[in-house]
Amino acid sequence: MPRLSRCLRLRSALALSSTLLVLPALFGQEPPRPPQPPIVPETRIEAERTPRPETPPPPAETPPVPPMYFPPAPSADQFSSPPTSGYRAGSSTTGTKIDVPWIDYPGTVGVIGRDLLNDQLIFRTDDALRNVPSATKVSDFRRPDAFNLRGFEIRSRDFRKDGFLDPTPAPRDMANIERIEVMTGPASVLYGAGQPGGLINYITKRAERDPFAEASFAAGSFGFIRATADVNGPVGPSDDLLFRVNVAYETMDGFRDFAFSERLFVAPTFTWILDDDTNVQFSFEYLNDRRRFDTGVVALGGQVGLLPISTFFGQPDDRQQFHDYRFSAIFNHQIDCNWALRVGLFAQFHDTEMLGTVPVISGSSFGLPDAVLLRQRQSLDPFREQYYSAIADLAGKVDMMGITHRLVVGTELGSFQSRDFVGRFSDFVGLQPLPFPPFFFPVPTSPVFAFAPELSRGLPQPPLGPGQFEADFIQNRYGFYVQDLIEVSKPLKVLAGLRYDIVDQTLDREFIPSFLGPGFPRTRTEETYYRLTPRVGVVYQPFEEPLSVYGTYSQSFEPPPGGPYINPEPLQPETGDMFEVGLKADLLDQQLSLSVAAFHIEKQNVFVQNDLLFGTQIGAQRSQGIETAVVGQVTERLSVAANYSYIDARILADAEAQLVGQRFRGIPYNQSSVWSRYNVVQDECRTLGLAAGMVFVGDRTGDLQASFRLPGYTRWDAGVFYEKQQFRVSVYFENIFDREYYVGSVNNLAVFPGMPFNVRAQAGWRF
Repeated sequence: MPRLSRCLRLRSALALSSTLLVLPALFGQEPPRPPQPPIVPETRIEAERTPRPETPPPPAETPPVPPMYFPPAPSADQFSSPPTSGYRAGSSTTGTKIDVPWIDYPGTVGVIGRDLLNDQLIFRTDDALRNVPSATKVSDFRRPDAFNLRGFEIRSRDFRKDGFLDPTPAPRDMANIERIEVMTGPASVLYGAGQPGGLINYITKRAERDPFAEASFAAGSFGFIRATADVNGPVGPSDDLLFRVNVAYETMDGFRDFAFSERLFVAPTFTWILDDDTNVQFSFEYLNDRRRFDTGVVALGGQVGLLPISTFFGQPDDRQQFHDYRFSAIFNHQIDCNWALRVGLFAQFHDTEMLGTVPVISGSSFGLPDAVLLRQRQSLDPFREQYYSAIADLAGKVDMMGITHRLVVGTELGSFQSRDFVGRFSDFVGLQPLPFPPFFFPVPTSPVFAFAPELSRGLPQPPLGPGQFEADFIQNRYGFYVQDLIEVSKPLKVLAGLRYDIVDQTLDREFIPSFLGPGFPRTRTEETYYRLTPRVGVVYQPFEEPLSVYGTYSQSFEPPPGGPYINPEPLQPETGDMFEVGLKADLLDQQLSLSVAAFHIEKQNVFVQNDLLFGTQIGAQRSQGIETAVVGQVTERLSVAANYSYIDARILADAEAQLVGQRFRGIPYNQSSVWSRYNVVQDECRTLGLAAGMVFVGDRTGDLQASFRLPGYTRWDAGVFYEKQQFRVSVYFENIFDREYYVGSVNNLAVFPGMPFNVRAQAGWRF
């Protein structure tokens, strides 16, 4: 009773809704006791004693069952999905904001669960997205987390974390990630601004009731070291307040000359349980990431592979540093058995600085050999950006005339501020002869040498300037949306939604002239955009077996980027349309999921980054193709995660006629990934597993002009796993045949090679 009174006082203080006013009376009634030995005819006892299904059993007389996981909201919570068991996820929330079985959703949402993340020893986003069809690396050297989905770029500022927009340039850490949900296709109907290719949403770990502690240590090739800790439990003797903290420290030299990276990540989270229907989650994150600023290798004469993949063209003091700070507070309340409310606040702060020596022009532009480069010193002064947002969602179920409606009504407010952005540029560092075989002799035409950066240690660097770019950017977003998942009949479901967005943004910028261009004076642009984005989808399940066919249409909307891009004229919003049809099936007693999708997407005013700070827009892009994925258990011991995609992405329209019809940069026709694990030993005491995997990526164009190509490649990986009670050891072998390959490029002066053969091993203990 003291705990009950305390909960009631907290409810009254919060004054959530009129519903809460009647809850004290309901909780004040003593729940019916379980049936006693019959003293009257049995039929009468069953008729009078059977409690209503929604009436909970008496807590005092029901033995507690320790849960395998702890959903902070009650089990009826509509905004959370249960954790994955194995590789397959039976449901997700990213596509609809509420937990929906994957076979009832008219689209595709790929879920990369914790088991798959552990088996592949995934510590960065690059490795995780191999498990998603049509995902390819963009290789944006200024913002590491950038990918293509279905032929369209998902920029690092487009990612979501627990449903909140997470606009940071810093590479994200996996230490506190429970699962990654990747929605392919436009997400603007629920999330507003976004790309038509899809959305990547990180779901973080939450506090659990059962206390535990887990520590792990990983080491591998190229100086890789990583240590993590995961500690969870109640705060004090009561279980009303739970905590969980994840910590990671990582350092690595890398296979590139002079490469290094170092990061520290700390992420505590708390759950305050007000009562069985109400809780508040508080989460914090801190990230400090330092690494070498690296623009990769160059394609000489339109060819890659002529130089060693380790060749570094910068300076030993080139660097990047990111600091990220995040805070979120999420209030969950189950109003009744049908309706739930979630209100969240989010704040994200980051500061970034960069210093790099960048190849900007090949000697062939001046009639010189390609082995001569003109490089430039570039820097970003430490600048700060922040983003604040609030999301409120009300979800519930309504039955009307035999038709069930699962409704979501919500709003999202966001404010992004980027101030005091300053980019500086030097004149040419000098003409740099590259180490082109078979004969080469260094020519000291400059105090800096691309082929031997160590020679420049202690020598004066050319001053930064005269070129300089300054920008202040503010963007405010207001979004309102409604969605209805309608069960018209048992085999037929319809998903319909609509969102209205208002975007206000101000960009104040100035470009001081340099050899890069004539520059432009201080220019201020104020713009307001109004956009309505719809989505409608139909799912039909013709048989009793779990099989469905679907079709969907949706639109996308993305306001023009601002801040770190040099554009004298205002950019236009990016808009897109998508048509998709598909088939889904649950096989082998719903242990194995099969999905096939075909899509056609067109996007207008496509923004593309050409250089460190320069971007452009092309008129229109089209992407069409098919995707298929198989995920889950083939047998009790055999697990598989496989996918394949065929994508034809091309430029449809542009002011430059030579671009029209070209394949879009970095998008292969064919790509595939297979990962399979087999447990040789599997019993109550121990597990011994072996795994093998393959990644195939076809050839791609290397830049917008298709002046060179990145060759296709096939990479083979393997893994070994051993578990005994609380102890686990994993060893991952990547690129076991030491294949030389290239993951992506920006242009011929920024081509990024993949890692050669490497090994990483991890040992963990759960207390």
